[in-house]
Amino acid sequence: MKRVPPLLAFLAFAACWLHPAASRAGDAGYAIQLDGIHGYLGCDLPGAIRDCGSITLSAWILPAGPAGELTSPEPRGQAAVGLGFHFGLSAGKIFCAKGTGAGGYVVLVGATSMAVGAWHHVAATFDGTVMRVYLDGLLDGVRSDASPIDWADLPEVFPPGQSNYPSPAQLFIGADKHNDLGGGATIPDFAFYEGDIDEVQIWNRALSQDEIDLYRRISLTGTEPGLVDYWKFDEGSGFIATDQVAAAGDLALYPGATWIPSTAPVNVTGVGPLDARSGSRLTAYPNPARAGTKILLECSATGTANFSVFDLSGRQIARPWEGRVTAGRPLEISWDGRDQAGRRLPNGVYLVRFDSQGARLTTRIMILR
Repeated sequence: MKRVPPLLAFLAFAACWLHPAASRAGDAGYAIQLDGIHGYLGCDLPGAIRDCGSITLSAWILPAGPAGELTSPEPRGQAAVGLGFHFGLSAGKIFCAKGTGAGGYVVLVGATSMAVGAWHHVAATFDGTVMRVYLDGLLDGVRSDASPIDWADLPEVFPPGQSNYPSPAQLFIGADKHNDLGGGATIPDFAFYEGDIDEVQIWNRALSQDEIDLYRRISLTGTEPGLVDYWKFDEGSGFIATDQVAAAGDLALYPGATWIPSTAPVNVTGVGPLDARSGSRLTAYPNPARAGTKILLECSATGTANFSVFDLSGRQIARPWEGRVTAGRPLEISWDGRDQAGRRLPNGVYLVRFDSQGARLTTRIMILR
């Protein structure tokens, strides 16, 4: 079991004492609110991140200000020579910064300034040759640079007389560290993010735009290929945010980080498991549905297909779509919650079924008006 240093444990405990458990969860569970002054989450840098030659960082954010680090994996000495892969906001735009160990960073800043006070999904990727940033599922900036990410720690002191921070290496959510300004060797000292944050993910591969657009809408299982760290923030109380993939990534909350009900437009219950035989997955969002719903498909085969809706007696009541699916390309369709005759269906549980030449998948959806 990972040991939390006594001082950090006390600070985390104080944060929870000052900020008691959040009230009732929203439709998206809980989120974290950061005060932009000294609030952050952190842990020792998980080893799996250091294996990321390609990477994706993503999150849902509701910013209250125009700047701040969102996800900052920081090897020791990152400020001295440029290490790791950083992700945040600069003047209201998404940015990512790739440390190459050559004394600085390769930086990409997106084109679009986002409004404060509204939820946005943000993501940054590097595939080994190209850096990209995405805003609300759309590509927002590209920069070609084939230099690799440098994840290696500097010695604690190097060159002689120069101490390197953070020490040990850290993963921060909502802040960054360049120096030791008296807070301690692992306490971040600048670029504090102000606002809400939810559904933070780190992948060891560069997700495609289609994947980013699909995964931003649903809460994941934690078993998706390439997902190395994932924080849903749905605990709602306490001073630990659990990593849904690896225990080494469990984050401690520090003063200025508060649990709140999440209003992010993401469904916490709709994701379905991958079908072991076909390698495909069917998801309905939102679920329960108060009006219409979206049906999302990840398919491993190309061919003709259709979606049908059945009641629990097995009677087909709607066929929202039929056409052609392409392997590896997510498909999203909308269903308005009505039968073939256009009548609104009563409250209840219904079965959504996907049929193709290579797979048959079924998921349940509840209509609750």
